[in-house]
Amino acid sequence: MRELTIRTLFASEYQQAIDLANRTFRSKEQKSMGDAFPHVFSKPLGQGIGAFDQDRLVSYMGLVPAFIDMNVTQISSCLLGSVCTDIDYRGRGLASKLLAKVFHHVEEASASLLFVSGDRPLYQRAHCSAFGSFQECTFVRSGTEIEEASRHQDLSWEIRDLNSTDWLTILKIRKKLASTISTTPYEWATLLESEAFSSCFHAYTRILVAKHNDVVSGYAVVSIPLGHEHLSGTILEWYGDQTCLQHMIIAAIRRWGLEKLVVYLDESDLFSLDTAFTTMERRPVKNQGTVAIINAEQLYEEILPDVISRGYQDDDQLQFHPLNKNTWEIVINNRSWVMSHEELVAFLFDNQFEKEDWGKEEELLRRAWFPIKLPYLISLHYV
Repeated sequence: MRELTIRTLFASEYQQAIDLANRTFRSKEQKSMGDAFPHVFSKPLGQGIGAFDQDRLVSYMGLVPAFIDMNVTQISSCLLGSVCTDIDYRGRGLASKLLAKVFHHVEEASASLLFVSGDRPLYQRAHCSAFGSFQECTFVRSGTEIEEASRHQDLSWEIRDLNSTDWLTILKIRKKLASTISTTPYEWATLLESEAFSSCFHAYTRILVAKHNDVVSGYAVVSIPLGHEHLSGTILEWYGDQTCLQHMIIAAIRRWGLEKLVVYLDESDLFSLDTAFTTMERRPVKNQGTVAIINAEQLYEEILPDVISRGYQDDDQLQFHPLNKNTWEIVINNRSWVMSHEELVAFLFDNQFEKEDWGKEEELLRRAWFPIKLPYLISLHYV
């Protein structure tokens, strides 16, 4: 058996990666992975990592470098997706070897976090952890609120499709979100056209723009199924106040004849929606995929401006000390705890955190500073 070579791809080899991904993930009715995920198979970025049997690509992992914008700071990160192996080469441990190469590459790229599209044991063994606290909310067309809105329209609101003069306005208000994946008008338009998430579920993507008294007040990126029965759509990203979101939800359900519409919300967005939509169903979920902390010290420096904006005062209150690659010491008010990777992820990114000997005073401080709000990763940037 020949020894395989693991390395980054040359520009001329990305078509092999697209072909392999198409064989693995696509049916004849779906668009090519290269068209749906141009950022994952980007020759100019050159972030693809593969295993080669001589000149033949037999396993692939695609990386996308990205900044997480958080109003007062940015987090350096990479997103990993389109992980696939030729059927004749499975069972040889190739994925583990490629993932080790990915971790080395991401570390060399100076990323603080690696977001992984999956949660398989392969990733769990590499200390990729579930993260985040969201509510998956489902709104149904048969709800009384939808029917009532059909009879009584608020004429101060206009919900319409995106047009060519909206890009700057939409991306300007998008910056007001607690966290987003950084983008430009061209990049966002390209991702809208490629329909990464929607293409996986026989759907298409549109953007609704909400205007209140002739002023653009919000938007919603909606994934709409192509079928005609039991239609369930998903809002991939949105901005607006609670009234704006209510109008966009109702407009999307009515416009595309959806039976259901799913939105992923932070806990803070729920109260008025619980009141406005008595038929709303919800359940707690984690963010999509898993995350690995690549450089905790750099991550601490990057999130510090956000923590300071919440009332953090000085280094005597909170310190991070790496003990080894996957274990850290956290010091709060001169008390210390040793945390595993999974515990540190929960400490930083989850609403709830539990640990032995974790006191009320420390938890009150943690809740004042954390969680760091990361964007929900089922979005236009889906990998």
